[in-house]
Amino acid sequence: MSLSLDCRICGNSRGNREFSVPEMLYGTGEEFAYFECHSCATLQAAQVPEDLSRYYPPGYLGPVSDQQEAEARPNPVRLFLKQQRVLYMLYGKNPLGWLASKIGEDYFGYTWEWFRKSGATPASCILDVGCGPGLLLKNLQYQGFSNLSGVDPFQEKTHPGLNIHRTELNELAGQYDFIMLHHSLEHMPDPAGALGELKRLCSPGGTILIRIPVASCYAWERYGVNWFQIDAPRHIVIPSVRGMELLAENAGLRISEIVFDSDELQFCCSEQYMQGISLKDPRSYLRNRETDSFTREQIESFKQQSRELNELGRGDQACFYFRNSS
Repeated sequence: MSLSLDCRICGNSRGNREFSVPEMLYGTGEEFAYFECHSCATLQAAQVPEDLSRYYPPGYLGPVSDQQEAEARPNPVRLFLKQQRVLYMLYGKNPLGWLASKIGEDYFGYTWEWFRKSGATPASCILDVGCGPGLLLKNLQYQGFSNLSGVDPFQEKTHPGLNIHRTELNELAGQYDFIMLHHSLEHMPDPAGALGELKRLCSPGGTILIRIPVASCYAWERYGVNWFQIDAPRHIVIPSVRGMELLAENAGLRISEIVFDSDELQFCCSEQYMQGISLKDPRSYLRNRETDSFTREQIESFKQQSRELNELGRGDQACFYFRNSS
């Protein structure tokens, strides 16, 4: 299969810069050809491996164990209190939920901002694309959300009691009020086609949240092929902000808001890649926050730089909120 330097988003083929990127999630050392679009600054693979599944081994997105189930499952009283707290967190008008928020911790483990900005409620029809074993969906289920679905073509084992499809987007049917893609669009060879399918699946007036690495960011400029979010060969297309705007326009969607949510990983993991330390290495900061690779002062500095870059729109990942007005 020959390499293609035609941008998958804007179609440009002139002046694109080529790079060789090593596989560093597992540290196999295998090299992959990538290029940066001269027109829209999107970073992408020049060739998609014929068998992508071999780069997604069992447990890629986390294991499913009985222990996890036992720890995550609340008793009925706690479940009821969590449901009331969700109503308070989303609507701000639930006395019992307010009380629950004061006397107990928020065990959700994610951010409610995604749901507030999308207008989603516990009754909304929600789809998680690239859901893995379904941990986020399971947590939502425990918080009182009842109309949940997921899709992930590479996930073999999932948490029980969830409606998860092991298929592609174009094989799904139905309409969803809120569709989430948490770092999954970059794994798709045809992002424009995927956006079209997402629009088809999104209810009129619904919201699509795409959280994704962003090309043309500070971390890419600083670390180049050692930027850990390239994740060759799994990340096939990493759009720039302009690239995401073009995808929205072509799909007939509107970007209502962009929120950069990068953290210190863009520095810690990329610095370790430069030292030959893979993401799955026991010394990796992602796996071991107590690693001696960095001092406490360095980590605090990385966190502060990340906050500043997010405010400037220069962080290495962001949340894109799309509205389906049709």
